[in-house]
Amino acid sequence: MTKWASNIIATIFLLSYSALADNSAVPSGLKFCGKISASQAKDGETIITVDGKTIKLAGIKAPELWPEDAPYQSWPHAHQSRKLLDIQTASKTLEMFCEGERSDYTGAMIAHIKLPNGQWLQHSMIAAGGAYVYPRRTHTTGMMLLYAAEQKARKEEKGIWAQSEQTITTADGTIRTGWFQIISGKILSAKNVRKTIFLNFGENWRTDFTVEITPKVNKAFKKNQIDLLSFEGRNVEVRGWVTWKSGPHIMLESPGQIQILE
Repeated sequence: MTKWASNIIATIFLLSYSALADNSAVPSGLKFCGKISASQAKDGETIITVDGKTIKLAGIKAPELWPEDAPYQSWPHAHQSRKLLDIQTASKTLEMFCEGERSDYTGAMIAHIKLPNGQWLQHSMIAAGGAYVYPRRTHTTGMMLLYAAEQKARKEEKGIWAQSEQTITTADGTIRTGWFQIISGKILSAKNVRKTIFLNFGENWRTDFTVEITPKVNKAFKKNQIDLLSFEGRNVEVRGWVTWKSGPHIMLESPGQIQILE
């Protein structure tokens, strides 16, 4: 794709923002945790403040954006997602709302953002097809609203969903390790092995796709009255980072990463 064509697509993507994003407010249950003055967006999920601090948007995952000289390639729509976040936040004063862990391993602050017009930034990014829903163990508030916005964006093939084959696959399809993917399939067996839950999507757990839930994360499922062993025989959709552990493997961090499809 030429640079000219890429710029045209980016312009259309950004202009569609106002038509796609509704006035969804920051959900209740979150705690106000300060204000920031935004400088620019680093990527589709990261804001750099005027005093050099880094703010990560809770509950979403944007396409990864890498410098041209990096050993990794940027994901499809990474530049458009960054521009979408930048146009909403650059040079603006933003309110932060927090829950659970307030920083990641890099020291970046994790927060939900309220825009000056009252909108919930995470919802705006998801509704415009600028990011994926990605709940973590301690960041789960408002996920149903985000998933509803994502389903609408997927149906309309907005933004990242115009090339969904990059991210979405089936349990018996091509699953890319070292990649964030959304995988659908039928759980053939659900096992409790020394308090760790394994959801197996194939006949041979040594080679087929498996989802693993540690005892710590399983407590979150139980808190929500979810029995993972009852998922056996159900069709589900699960999202997360795929590694290799006796076949393609996702380690769940949050109940919000798996959904029953029926």
